[in-house]
Amino acid sequence: MKHVVTNLLVLAALIISIAAFLISLDWRKIDAIQATTGDRIEELEREIAHLKGTVFEADLVASVDTVSTIQHTGLTYIDSSAQEKINHMVESMRWTMTVRGVMGPTKAHLERAEGQIFDDKISLKRKLVALRILQGCGKRTDEIARKMVDAYYTTSDFNMQAEIFNLLDDMDTPELAPALLEASSSSPNARVRKEAIDALSGFLPDPELFSWLKQVASSDSNKDVKREAERLLKKHAENVVN
Repeated sequence: MKHVVTNLLVLAALIISIAAFLISLDWRKIDAIQATTGDRIEELEREIAHLKGTVFEADLVASVDTVSTIQHTGLTYIDSSAQEKINHMVESMRWTMTVRGVMGPTKAHLERAEGQIFDDKISLKRKLVALRILQGCGKRTDEIARKMVDAYYTTSDFNMQAEIFNLLDDMDTPELAPALLEASSSSPNARVRKEAIDALSGFLPDPELFSWLKQVASSDSNKDVKREAERLLKKHAENVVN
């Protein structure tokens, strides 16, 4: 009888332990969910610090909700300078989230992006960020394409040249075609040639371009460039009028 009681006690203790563990798991799930928002904000702040070339400081984390609360509580110990700094941080987060595709651009974001394209004081790297936003919501224009074609000719950075063509893909701005043909035929960089071939899709179907794609597919020295030309040949084969 003593052994039976002992076994029952052990079993009961085991059940209680398992139940407590399961309950703790539920609370951990809740804690994890609650922590997600804070972690995401911290991640965004770290991105902002990285973009600015500064070091991330955890005590500077601020969410939109936090700032909203501060703005509406009527607390007087936050001076206008501090408030402006917080607002700037929030706007930086919103811009970063837009750049990363986490949220759609606002009208102000689109105006800012277009302004950066035409601002000669803005670096090409920042122009490409702006162009990515405009591409994502179908707001590229011929004027923007022409400005970026000019940028292509003024930079010797192959990665930036390739990215310009990538972000102008499917456009049919007349000034773009000569740049694409020149790059796909004479650029020493395979990625630039590949992106130039891809971006020619905006001018297809066209018999002359179709002939050019056949030549690239058979003679380019890089297999990825050849594959891209072959892909476009297959895609537009039925639409080409000889």
